[in-house]
Amino acid sequence: TYETAQFTRLGYLSLNSNDRSQFQARELKSVYVDVNAQFLRVLLHKCHINKYNLVNQVGLIALNCLGEPLGPDLAMGPPPPNPSRAPLDDPGRVNNPPPA
Repeated sequence: TYETAQFTRLGYLSLNSNDRSQFQARELKSVYVDVNAQFLRVLLHKCHINKYNLVNQVGLIALNCLGEPLGPDLAMGPPPPNPSRAPLDDPGRVNNPPPA
């Protein structure tokens, strides 16, 4: 289950402060991760401080996770209890622990 999963930090990325575009642009990042996983945890750590961000907001417009269902021999635990639901129907999945 997600509550008992151990997560591993796979890396990080930084985003532009967007001041050069007068805070009008959006930034696209693409990351390829080659791991077997059941869950994905995304942490947004810190906002960019500027005159428009008065309440220290951080935003994520979209997250697109692509993958293939893990077979029983590759799964990190027992198969899902409901075989009619594909393991990747849930949009946020990759299982690995963060650093201690």
